[in-house]
Amino acid sequence: MRRDPLLKSTAAFARTKGSGIIVVAFDIPEKERRKRDWIRMCLVEMSFEMLQKSVWAAKGAIDENFIHALRDRNLLDKVHIFTVTQQGTISLGAGE
Repeated sequence: MRRDPLLKSTAAFARTKGSGIIVVAFDIPEKERRKRDWIRMCLVEMSFEMLQKSVWAAKGAIDENFIHALRDRNLLDKVHIFTVTQQGTISLGAGE
């Protein structure tokens, strides 16, 4: 039997480290809700903070294994990951 690739147990990736800001934005249709939920679980595990339901940010770099997992789940064309050079109005880690 094949293991479900969208389980919480498959959402564990290394936490972000570093001082740069990485932003992850995604647009996944409602009919693929489990994939959206899985991405959100991954982002929480990596210490991302939600800016909007489908826009998340964190300080540091993204785990390369997360990119591979997106590819394995046919999500690369629905997820955009980019770095921000100036923080602007994004407030991350206020509780630290």
